[in-house]
Amino acid sequence: MDGGMRVWGFAQGFRLAVPADWRREEEADGLTAFQGSARDLSVFRVSVRAVPCGATETPAVALQRAAWLFLRPDDPRLSDRDLETAADGGLLGRAVGCYAESGEIWRHYLWLRGCCAGGAARLALLDYAFPAGCDGRDPWRSLVAALDAAIIAADFADVANPADAAGMPA
Repeated sequence: MDGGMRVWGFAQGFRLAVPADWRREEEADGLTAFQGSARDLSVFRVSVRAVPCGATETPAVALQRAAWLFLRPDDPRLSDRDLETAADGGLLGRAVGCYAESGEIWRHYLWLRGCCAGGAARLALLDYAFPAGCDGRDPWRSLVAALDAAIIAADFADVANPADAAGMPA
């Protein structure tokens, strides 16, 4: 992370700062991926969507249900699960996982950022992944801290904002 942070807009009005020197790529199923240098081998993925409400659910209940599904208490691959109320009244969830991918073990730092506004629940799921052997070392340690701070500061802006809808930098 050499050039500071750059704020990007995503679906559902979600706004988040990521390292300015990361490349943005759109993937299938509405995922957005950011990659740093080839040297750091990491990828940061963001998925933002509306949370569907059941027939008798309020948006707050639907968001809480989605957060508990994110934390997956029965998955032994996850640790350090946490769910708290963010400063803006939304939800902030965190978990850390290890997964085998293409014969290699990868560390995944996972976040959930959710809010209820305008009678609807909105949810951002974020995943920073890199080879597990790099965990606890720089630059990965510093990037996890910077992403955590950025996710805490992230917000769901007005969805009518054209920059948000188009995913353009703010």
